[in-house]
Amino acid sequence: MSPSALRRWLPVLAALLLALPAAAQRRRPTLNLIVVEEETGRPIPEARVVVSGAGSPAFTNAEGRVQMRNIPAGRRMMSVYRLGYRPEHTAVEFEGDDLSGTVVLRPQATEIAGVTVTSAGRSTALRNVGFYDREKRGHGAFLDRAAVEARNAVRTLDIFRQVRGFNVTYNSRGEPGLVTTRGYCPPLIFLDGIRMYTVDGRVDPSDFVHPSEVDAVEAYAGLGTIPPEYNATGSACGVVLIWTRSNR
Repeated sequence: MSPSALRRWLPVLAALLLALPAAAQRRRPTLNLIVVEEETGRPIPEARVVVSGAGSPAFTNAEGRVQMRNIPAGRRMMSVYRLGYRPEHTAVEFEGDDLSGTVVLRPQATEIAGVTVTSAGRSTALRNVGFYDREKRGHGAFLDRAAVEARNAVRTLDIFRQVRGFNVTYNSRGEPGLVTTRGYCPPLIFLDGIRMYTVDGRVDPSDFVHPSEVDAVEAYAGLGTIPPEYNATGSACGVVLIWTRSNR
């Protein structure tokens, strides 16, 4: 290669060399977890593991193990919960290396409703959590299973695109998030009565549950409409309650 040709290629080669570390940093790591019970150390099957921004949740197998691949780099909130146990929420840094660990859940008494349907076609589970009582008061937006299915949502976030008082926005990285139209700030999310947490303030219900799992939704955009039992710190931007089929 002639000296003049080499000079022309030097900037290109330099750019490629500089891009190599960045490409390495973009590697998406794998998370390997074991979920066990605090008192006995026994593995907990069917525990739901959610990592914010990592897509659909994963569930532990019969040995309490779960693996989540291709997790985007950055500081993310990891939530682990199972009916009958107190949920655990931990901020985790994902920087390219695979991570492994053990999550210990503490047993928590839970009253389980029977799987029955009333004569009016209403589920006993939703009745027991107060869904129909709150719907009767007329505060907020309510979607039962039929209304959720009618949305044909690919992601859970899509369910809220036409809910009054809410909107879907995108941050500088192109990541979607749910906000209220009043103040354009993210609402609190409760999944089966359990508050979900995020790290960066962006709220995407798709991080916590798949639309096929959603049984009903309650959305409260105004502070004055939020039920007292869900009026927690930070709820000034509204509250969203998502009830899943597993809640039955």
